[in-house]
Amino acid sequence: MLLNKPKFKKNIERIINLQKTNFLSLKTSMNSNKNRSKGGLKKKLNSRNKQYKSNKSRKNPNATAIKAFVEF
Repeated sequence: MLLNKPKFKKNIERIINLQKTNFLSLKTSMNSNKNRSKGGLKKKLNSRNKQYKSNKSRKNPNATAIKAFVEF
């Protein structure tokens, strides 16, 4: 009886649609958070690698040896 009333039916449809959109938005936000955390980790590792590489190239052992020899 109650289901046949158009207003009630409309409300139920609206609630169902809201639930669907909530679920979808939740799913996408979860995915984006997952990707964001992965991306952050990747960026952190990349920056560390870059720092290591730049330090490695800056600290040229031959150059320091020559510098020490000249100062001696």
